[in-house]
Amino acid sequence: MQRVGILGHRQRRLSWVGFLLLALYAPILAWIRPDDTWMFSVAVAGMVGYVIVIDDYYRRRHAAAAAQLRRVVPPMPSGRGCSDGDSSGSTSPD
Repeated sequence: MQRVGILGHRQRRLSWVGFLLLALYAPILAWIRPDDTWMFSVAVAGMVGYVIVIDDYYRRRHAAAAAQLRRVVPPMPSGRGCSDGDSSGSTSPD
C-alpha cells in the first residue's frame, strides 16, 4: 500500500483518537482543577488537529492529481500499428 499523506493509516487513526481524548479531557480538567492547566491539553489537541488537517490536505491533493492524470492521459489503442487500419503509414487517399 502506497503512503499518500504525511501520516500512515495507523498513525492517522491514533492521531484522531488522541485528538478526541484530549478534546474530552480538557473540559473535565477545567472543571476539576481551579488553575489553567487545561490550556495545555487544548494546545496539544490543536497541534494534533493541525497535523490531521495537513495530512488531509496532502491526501486530497494527491487524489486530485491522480484524477487529473486519469482525465488527461487517453487510453492506449488495443490494436497494433495505426488505428485507422492502414498499416503503410501514408496519408494520401490513393
